[in-house]
Amino acid sequence: MNSTAGTAGKTPGYNCRLSIWFDTDRNGRRIAYRWSHGRAIRISLHDAEMFVAHRCVNVLDGHPMRPAR
Repeated sequence: MNSTAGTAGKTPGYNCRLSIWFDTDRNGRRIAYRWSHGRAIRISLHDAEMFVAHRCVNVLDGHPMRPAR
């Protein structure tokens, strides 16, 4: 199995282990993004929460290319 940041396994449905983070949109609603090949791609909040619940992803504190707020 592949290993990323000390955790083993791929995310089901993807060919690698995902890195995701949560943010809010301009209306204050919670949204989720995944990091893919240097790009942030928005994903379903439901899918992101399920991946986290099953420990299938690496959860980031925020966008990997922006400084922390």
